[in-house]
Amino acid sequence: MTINGSLCVVTGATEGIGRAIAGALGERGARLALCARTAERVHTTVDDLKSHGVDAWGAACDVSDETSVTDFAAQVAKTCGQVRVLINNAGVGHLGPFTELTTQQIDETLAVNVRG
Repeated sequence: MTINGSLCVVTGATEGIGRAIAGALGERGARLALCARTAERVHTTVDDLKSHGVDAWGAACDVSDETSVTDFAAQVAKTCGQVRVLINNAGVGHLGPFTELTTQQIDETLAVNVRG
């Protein structure tokens, strides 16, 4: 599959694996639409990628919130065009014995990692 010129969406794109994936796709000529929960971090990541010649755009999006995802998808379609690749990377991890996790931690994990 040729990625050059293709629009790729990466969720959880501001750190770790998501940031590395965005960078690797950008190096291969992909156009990027990025999101993460924090707008400031998204804009910093987009600016960094653009400074390296990558065609990148981004906006805040909480993948655990259906309205946020719907709004982000509409923004991507309007601003960037048709998506060819989705890297649904966003995730959270609450480490420790399951019996010690709070209900809130379990709910967040399911909302982001499963429904997101």
